[in-house]
Amino acid sequence: MYIKHEMLIRCLFSVLEIVKMFKTIVIISLALMAAAAYTEHKSHNNHHLSSHHRNAHRELHVHLHVHQEEDHHHSSDHEQCHEAAAEHFAHCEVRPNSLLSDSVHQIHGSIKMSQKGHGPLTMKIGLSGFNVNAESNHKHGFHIHEFGDLSNGCDSVGEMYHVRDSGYHSHSGDLGDLFHDEYGYVNDTRSFDWISMDHHDGILGRSLVIYQGNHSSHTGALACCIIGRCHGH
Repeated sequence: MYIKHEMLIRCLFSVLEIVKMFKTIVIISLALMAAAAYTEHKSHNNHHLSSHHRNAHRELHVHLHVHQEEDHHHSSDHEQCHEAAAEHFAHCEVRPNSLLSDSVHQIHGSIKMSQKGHGPLTMKIGLSGFNVNAESNHKHGFHIHEFGDLSNGCDSVGEMYHVRDSGYHSHSGDLGDLFHDEYGYVNDTRSFDWISMDHHDGILGRSLVIYQGNHSSHTGALACCIIGRCHGH
């Protein structure tokens, strides 16, 4: 009887151990399932947030790009409008050719230039000192030359100025003839639509030369000056 009772107790303890083991296994299984579910949920949220961030970044990039394009166009339009409305001024103080100290012509005066935007360039010419007794022809060639260098009088100004995009003017630096009156004065206003002050190969820093004889058959430079930008007239 005693032996049977002891065996029964041992069986009960074995059953309790099995139950504890089963509970432990269940708890561990539940914990692993919860961890897996949490990991999957976090991964899904991260993917959603990453996609949301990518979309937001893409929208921001497009938005900024559109604004940059608009700003560029607005800036370009503003620059073009400003350039079209801007008025430029230049001045050229004419002096006799220093290499011809005994010349019968002692030409002095000023040539004032203005240009609004890309419009025609206007020259107001006021000169004196032409010797009316030295010649019967009162025509004098009037040219722009490529350099503003008077280190050797009017002989160091280089070739006649030429601008590539001068339309039908094959000799863009040839401005025709000046005509002095019976007192040796020139007071004239002229406009030229093929020369400019505002582009990279414009006339600023170059020179104006007045010749003996007309513009197509001149013999020597009588006077010259350097074209310089100024504030206004």
